Amino acid sequence: MVPFEQIQDISEQIARRFQPQTLILFGSYAYGQPTNDSDIDMLIIMPFSGSPARVASTIRMQLERYPAAGLDLVVHTPDDITRRLKENDYFLQDILTHGKVLYEAPDQRDAQMAIDTCIQMRNHLQQNLGIT
Repeated sequence: MVPFEQIQDISEQIARRFQPQTLILFGSYAYGQPTNDSDIDMLIIMPFSGSPARVASTIRMQLERYPAAGLDLVVHTPDDITRRLKENDYFLQDILTHGKVLYEAPDQRDAQMAIDTCIQMRNHLQQNLGIT
């Protein structure tokens, strides 16, 4: 099995070199049930053009330290994620719901914090002032 520190190292290398919007660990390593045969599964959300398989291969080849276990990279653009979620893609819904976020670009965190604050304010106004 691969120590979590090595998984963090891989995610840091990817974040530094490719500046993805989000990196999410999914599968057995994220859900706490890895075995000796488990691959490391990561969803990488980032803008790119061309083939997702080619981008995943490029990322794998540029890692300085590669895990002994297999590394399965699933790469999607933000637009592709949005489209597939609208189509009720269960695989992506499961990753986004149960996966472990290893990296999120600072602008993504700030945007999510702003959204969360707006939702909290709206809920407060609805509950306390009856404003809808």
